[in-house]
Amino acid sequence: MPPMTPLRVRFHPAFAYFFLPVSIFILGTGLFLGKPMLIGLGAMQLFIGVQYIRSAIYVVHEREIEVKNLLGMTLKRHTFGGLSELLVEGGKLWHAPPGGTRKSLLGVRMVHPADRDELVRRITAQRALG
Repeated sequence: MPPMTPLRVRFHPAFAYFFLPVSIFILGTGLFLGKPMLIGLGAMQLFIGVQYIRSAIYVVHEREIEVKNLLGMTLKRHTFGGLSELLVEGGKLWHAPPGGTRKSLLGVRMVHPADRDELVRRITAQRALG
């Protein structure tokens, strides 16, 4: 079987839909009033909104999950035996090794729905293979 391509699991777009209009409003107000503090705050929020669109919250590899921050830096790594040991249930990603105890790894409610569906599809396919 060929190696799995890493799956970039992005943030839910609702985060960006919130940050972008608010940041544009604050930035525009700051520019209109000539207030450097508002301009700075608006620019920071605009940066955060763009990062929510383009950044991955998790990168799922064949035997590891990397948890990322908005700047793309790896904060934590979870290792496991394979995708067949993972389970998505109740809005969470679980590590459920055979004969071991189940451990909650990550929340999946705040991720992009298409990426969550792809993760579930890959886990299901891996479990079907054995």
